[in-house]
Amino acid sequence: MINQINSLDKIITIRHGGYVSNSGLSIRGYYQILELVNKLRPIINNKKVIIFSSKVNRATESAKIIKNELDIDVIETEILGTGLAFNRDFAKVMALIQAYEVDFDIIILMTHLSYVDNFPSYYALEAWGKQLYYTGTIREGQAVINHISDKKISFIY
Repeated sequence: MINQINSLDKIITIRHGGYVSNSGLSIRGYYQILELVNKLRPIINNKKVIIFSSKVNRATESAKIIKNELDIDVIETEILGTGLAFNRDFAKVMALIQAYEVDFDIIILMTHLSYVDNFPSYYALEAWGKQLYYTGTIREGQAVINHISDKKISFIY
C-alpha cells in the first residue's frame, strides 16, 4: 500500500480527445477537451495541479488545451504509453505519482483507452487495497477520478 502522508487529493485519468489517425486531434476532439475543461474548472479551482501526458500527438494536444485554458504545467512522459495495451506499465505510473504526490493536490494523467479503462482500478487495489471495478468504456474526452481521501472512483462524462 502507498503511504498516504501527502497532499494528493485526486488523480484524474483522462482519455485524450477524438483524433484523425496519427495527425492529432480532430475538430470534434478539440471541442470534447474544451467541454472537459469546463467540468474540470470547479474541481481544480485553487488547487496545486500538474498534468502528465503521453507523448502521442492526440494526448499532448489534449493536455495543451487544458494547460492553456487552466494554466497548468504539462510534463510529457513515455510512461503513459502509446495507447497499445501491451505497452502499459502501471508500476511506473504508480512510481511517477509517488514522486509528485507530496507537491500536488491533483495529478492529471492524459493518456489512452487502455490506461483510462484500467489504471484507476489498479490504483485502488495497490494504494487502498480495494477492488473497485467499473463497466463501460470511457470515451474520448472523458475522465475517471480517484478520490484519495474517500477511497472511491467517480467519472467525468
